[in-house]
Amino acid sequence: MKKTIQLGLIFEFVALLFSTCTIRYPTSDESAVPVLSNLMVTKTLYLQSDIDYSLSVDVSDPQGLNDIETVIGFIYPLNQSASLWEDTLQDQGIEGDIIPGDGRFFRRFTVDFAEGQVGQYRLEVIANDRSSHQSNALLDTLTVVDDQKNFPPVLSHPFVADTLTEASLKNVFISVQVEDAYGKEDIDSVFFQIYPSFNPNFFLHYTLRDNGLNGDEVADDGIYSLLGDLSDTLRTIGIHLIRFQAIDQAGLISQPLVLYFYIEGINGPPVLSQLSIPDTVSRYAYLPFLISVRADDPQGLADVKKVYFNMINPDDTPFEYNPVPLYDDGNYGDQIPGDGLFSISVLMSSQTDKGIYQFRFFAEDYAQVISDSLTHRLTVVD
Repeated sequence: MKKTIQLGLIFEFVALLFSTCTIRYPTSDESAVPVLSNLMVTKTLYLQSDIDYSLSVDVSDPQGLNDIETVIGFIYPLNQSASLWEDTLQDQGIEGDIIPGDGRFFRRFTVDFAEGQVGQYRLEVIANDRSSHQSNALLDTLTVVDDQKNFPPVLSHPFVADTLTEASLKNVFISVQVEDAYGKEDIDSVFFQIYPSFNPNFFLHYTLRDNGLNGDEVADDGIYSLLGDLSDTLRTIGIHLIRFQAIDQAGLISQPLVLYFYIEGINGPPVLSQLSIPDTVSRYAYLPFLISVRADDPQGLADVKKVYFNMINPDDTPFEYNPVPLYDDGNYGDQIPGDGLFSISVLMSSQTDKGIYQFRFFAEDYAQVISDSLTHRLTVVD
């Protein structure tokens, strides 16, 4: 529902739809298509084991994850077109999905679709957005065997120091013990991912080794380790989450183990620069204009929690919907996601009040430290 307010300059967001100012979405079909990547599935299924298997895929969309309508998995007999199984994958943090809203969609399934028949089957996963655009299809082959299941790897004894300082980040030791019912030779990979405070997206993925090198003390002892300099990567002060997992040769994925650690340091505030906003706009132009500003942080771009502006109307009253967020995710006029340039596209209405609008821009980091402001005056004319 659209709502008219006296301020005139109005912004349309995912949660707020206003009448006189519209966020500009990409319009070309090519730019609107969802994209699937990093398909992970248990590839060998066992008729004699009454267990669940896991299926997951990364999903992205130029309009954001809210534009995803469905992510669907299908299983077909090899070289046939009639599906034996069909179900939707979810990203709600339940039923096996680890982190809600992180773009990784998950579904459990069983071998019941095979109805006791061994052989190979084709798996296909697609996504559809709310405008009926269909993503690329990801394919894999599942093999059903008349045997009992090979159990996934089991993790234990994860380790990372509770607190890391500027000095200790140059020599960080991380390790986890891994066991597999079929022996060490059945382990394909062991890895960890690190997530910053209150952020569903990891910014570091690293493969651990058990080869006696790079900080691993004893080769082939089942303890996968890293000793290395992470000071250039882990620059965000505060609580972090580290998540360990292992995958075996059959694609079976272990249950994750999670630890939390704290990074100490002197937190510097974010810094804004390169503000771009028109000085004068005609309310009868009917052309969108872009507002953008660059945000940097001494702890790295991952430490920037949000960038926004507050606006003062020509009559010196604050804009009713302050603060107004800017985006660095490739949506709402932002051109390149993750480049540090936060933007929003605005379309002026003929109902916008004439006069001078005052803008004050801010950035805030995950330690709730706020940058110095940048200010600008925009004049609306006929």
